[in-house]
Amino acid sequence: MIPTSAVVCFATAGIYLFVALHFGGLWAMRRNTREHGLFSVLCVVLAGFALGVAWQRTTETVAEAVPAQMLIFASVSLAMAAYAAFCEQVGGRSLAVPTPSPVERVAWVMGGIGAAITLSGLSLDPSVPSAHWDGRLTSHGGHAIPQLLPLGWAALVGGLAATSIAVARLGRRAIADRDLRSTFIAACLPLLVGIADAVERAYGPGTSIASALAPLTAVVGITWALLGRMGRVETELAARTEELASSYDRVREAQQELVRKEQLAAVGELSAVIAHEVRNPLAVIRNAVSGLRRPELKPADVETLLVILDEEADRLNRLVQDLLAYARPAEPTPESIELPRMLERAVELAREGQSHRKNIEFDLQFDETVSSIECDAALLRHALINIADNAIQAMPEGGTIAVRVRAAELDGRPAVAIDFHDEGEGMDTLVRSKARDPFFTTRQTGTGLGLAIVDRVARVHGGRVEIESRHGQGTTVTLVLPRQRVSLALPGSFS
Repeated sequence: MIPTSAVVCFATAGIYLFVALHFGGLWAMRRNTREHGLFSVLCVVLAGFALGVAWQRTTETVAEAVPAQMLIFASVSLAMAAYAAFCEQVGGRSLAVPTPSPVERVAWVMGGIGAAITLSGLSLDPSVPSAHWDGRLTSHGGHAIPQLLPLGWAALVGGLAATSIAVARLGRRAIADRDLRSTFIAACLPLLVGIADAVERAYGPGTSIASALAPLTAVVGITWALLGRMGRVETELAARTEELASSYDRVREAQQELVRKEQLAAVGELSAVIAHEVRNPLAVIRNAVSGLRRPELKPADVETLLVILDEEADRLNRLVQDLLAYARPAEPTPESIELPRMLERAVELAREGQSHRKNIEFDLQFDETVSSIECDAALLRHALINIADNAIQAMPEGGTIAVRVRAAELDGRPAVAIDFHDEGEGMDTLVRSKARDPFFTTRQTGTGLGLAIVDRVARVHGGRVEIESRHGQGTTVTLVLPRQRVSLALPGSFS
């Protein structure tokens, strides 16, 4: 017949396992709650300890008691390590996974050594009973106790020392933290019972049923403290979530207001640019028209004024094209085009637009392996003209613009790179960082939309624009485009 004390210990082990499963589930759902994981481990080894005590209560000889005692000692070693780690974790008040403290490291080392010594048979002598056992099973509760060897005593005392330090550190933190006081009080009882059990083993018959039941009180107290703490954390989290939602609404309103102000600022900036760029050619046109009305005007002067009117009208037309190109959604219609012919035509158009600059030369170099590309011809032509225009304007004294078409790679796909290198004064870091921004220009004339449009055309084709420049050393603008358009999805923003 199984002794009543063994049945009680079996029931206690079941309670420990239930609590272990509960907190293990909480840890599995929320991996950042390390204290729940450590408490689950602690309850598992306490269950092993209670099962060992129950098993021992059913033995009749020292030889039969040895396997049960090995289970008890291995569980005790690991339980002390888990207990110390849990006290360090919960005392630190951190839900995240921290770096283990020195006390926790020592506790786990001592627990591992103690379990290894026990399972290897170096902590108990199965042939020698406890010095205080007189051989009558009934005199000590109906169970036999093997003799504990020096290695076993060393592991037991070391584990108790590490656990005592961890509990003492928890107590020091609990003085200033009300939430930790109940946990500290619950943690003290098993430690005191463990020390009493060690003294009992040294001077009495050994492990009693109280050793298995005492941690149950601590488990109940700690469970209550952890669940209460978790409830408070949930309440605080709900309050923080509501506060965050309110803050998000305020930020969203502020962002919307900022967008409205930025839109108004952009409209004002655009209006200023348009007014400045339109007023100058209009003034020239008015003067030319006034000159044409003069009856004594010579035919040569008339021809000159007509050329001026043509140039200024073309300037206004280019301005309107730039504004429409930037404001209108770019919807590419890809087709296969001959890149050399496209580039030559773009350069020719750029030269015509800057006809007053006669001393600009273009040096075109083509890679024979790159002869065609799949893209929108109109958009690419516009982008190439803008790059060429910028290069021409960068060299007011004249010079040579080197244009090179070469094979490249873009995100692991075959691509084409078109380099425009001018011999101008170049750009410093600040100007280079703002070169793609719309309406940014360092010249007295121009909308500042040239490279912004180029960047937009590049992105709508799945490519990019690269700028290399140093002040006084010229500038290289590289347009990199995939040879074949993979996706026609438009980017969400071109700003």
